[in-house]
Amino acid sequence: MLCPPVSNPPSTCSVTSVTMLSSSVLVRLLSIPVRPAFHARSLPVLLLAVAMSAFSVSGCSKKPGDPAVIAAAKEAARERGAVLFSPEGSVYHIELSVDRDEGILTLRTLDTDGASALETSAEGFEFRVTADGRERFLILAPVANVATGEFAGGTSRYEGNAPWLKTPGELGVVIESITLRGRKHEGVTATIPAAASAGPDAAALPSPTSSATAAN
Repeated sequence: MLCPPVSNPPSTCSVTSVTMLSSSVLVRLLSIPVRPAFHARSLPVLLLAVAMSAFSVSGCSKKPGDPAVIAAAKEAARERGAVLFSPEGSVYHIELSVDRDEGILTLRTLDTDGASALETSAEGFEFRVTADGRERFLILAPVANVATGEFAGGTSRYEGNAPWLKTPGELGVVIESITLRGRKHEGVTATIPAAASAGPDAAALPSPTSSATAAN
C-alpha cells in the first residue's frame, strides 16, 4: 500500500481503514464454529487478514539515512562554513550557512541523507540570531529555483539578509518553528561557526549544537 501523495506528507501514514477492515474480518472468522471443511477453505482468508493487520501496524515510516553518508554530508557542510543537523526527533536535516560578504543567511531543508533537497511549503521562517553579543530578529523567505523546478510554496531553500550578518564571528540561531514532513519543531537552536578568516579574537559562542522541542 502506498502513502497518498500530498504537498507536505507526514513521516508516517495512517491506514486506519485497513486496520478496521482486517479486525472485522478476524472477529467474524474467529466467531464461526470450527468445522474441518470450512476451516480449510477459510484459512487463506484468515492469513490475508493477519497480513493486512501487520502491515497496518507497521505503516510506512521514513527510516534514518546511512550514518556514513550523513557524516560525510556534515563534514562537507563544515568545510563550507555551514552547519548540518537534524532537529530532535526528526530523520530529516537542516543546513544553515551565511554569505558574510553579502550578509545573507540561508536555510536548506534536506532529506534523510543530508544532501537531497526536501521541499516544504512554508511561507517563511522567523529567526532569532545572536551576532556580536546582540540578539536580533530575521525573517527568511522562500527562494524559487527554476533550474531544479522549485518555487515559492514548494522549495527547500530560504534566505534572509541583514548588514549585521557580515560579522566574521559565530552566530547563535533559534528557529521559532519549522515543520518537516508533517512534524512541527519549535525552538530549534544551532550555532553557525565563525568565518575561517575570523581569527581567535572573533566573538565566540558555545560549540555548534542543535536541539528542538516537538509540538504536540
